[in-house]
Amino acid sequence: MKVAHKQNIRRVLAKVYGIFPSLKNSITILMYHSVNKNMPYSVTPEMFDYQMQILTRDYYVLRICDLGELDSNAMLQSRKKIAVVTFDDGYIDNAQYALPILKKNGIRATFFICSGYVNKKLDITRKFINYLDLKPLTRTHLQDLVNNGMEIGAHTVTHSMLSKLDCWQQENELVSSKAWLEDAIGQKVVSFAYPYGWPRSFNSNTTKLVDKYFDYCCTTIWRSNRFSDITKLNMKALSRIRIDAFDTQRDFLNKLNGSWDYMAYIQLYAKIIEQDLRNCQVLS
Repeated sequence: MKVAHKQNIRRVLAKVYGIFPSLKNSITILMYHSVNKNMPYSVTPEMFDYQMQILTRDYYVLRICDLGELDSNAMLQSRKKIAVVTFDDGYIDNAQYALPILKKNGIRATFFICSGYVNKKLDITRKFINYLDLKPLTRTHLQDLVNNGMEIGAHTVTHSMLSKLDCWQQENELVSSKAWLEDAIGQKVVSFAYPYGWPRSFNSNTTKLVDKYFDYCCTTIWRSNRFSDITKLNMKALSRIRIDAFDTQRDFLNKLNGSWDYMAYIQLYAKIIEQDLRNCQVLS
C-alpha cells in the first residue's frame, strides 16, 4: 500500500477517534528523525519552523530530562500543556537545519544518538533507505547542541532491535553508548530511547537494564502521556508520536490534540496477536 493511501486511512481513523474526549493533563512527546530540504522523507525546514511556532505559542516545551521536575499543581493552574521535541539517530541535518530553528523559537530539545553511527563505526542509513547516505553528526556537533541547551540521550551503539539480543548484548548496547556519549559531551546521559521502540522491540530484560542505567526512557508507542498525577507517570515508558514528511499542518495539530493516539492500540494489539501466533506454533 502506498504511503499516501496509508496516511489517508490514518486520517479517517484519527477523525473518528478525535470525537472522544481526552484527559486534560497530558505530555505530548514528538519524535523526529530528519529535517532537510533535499530528502523526500524528511520534514522540510519550513514545516518544522511552522510546527515549532505552534509549540512556542500553545505549549511549555521541555526536554526529556526536565520532566522529573514537573509539578502537578502548577500544571493544573496553567492553561498550557506540556510538549517535548525529540530526535532519533543523529543525522547531520539535526545540526544544519533543526538546531537554528529550535534556537529561533526558543525551544530546547532532546537528541537520542546512536553512538556507533556518530563515531562512524557503522552506517545506519543502510537500514533505513528513507535517509540513505545522510551523514551523521560529529562530536563537535554534539558539543554544540549541548552548548545551546539541548539534551543528549542514548539510542544504543548499533540501532539493533534489543528484544532479539541476549541480556549481555543488550547491556553492552546500553552501557557502551551511554559511556561514549558522556565522554563526547562531558555530561551525564540520563535519557534513553529504544531503537524502533514498538512494544515487541524490547522485553523484560531490556526494561530491567533501562531501570539500572537511565532515569528516563522513550518508546515509539504512538500516544500522548496522559495522567491524573504527574508523580505516577512512568518516566521509563514514555510514549511518543512520530512526525514525518507526510504530515500536513492539520495532521500536526491533530497529533498534538490526541486524535492519533488510537495508533497505540494498533501497536499493542499487534504484539498480542504476534505472541498468540507464536504460542500456536509451539503447540502445533
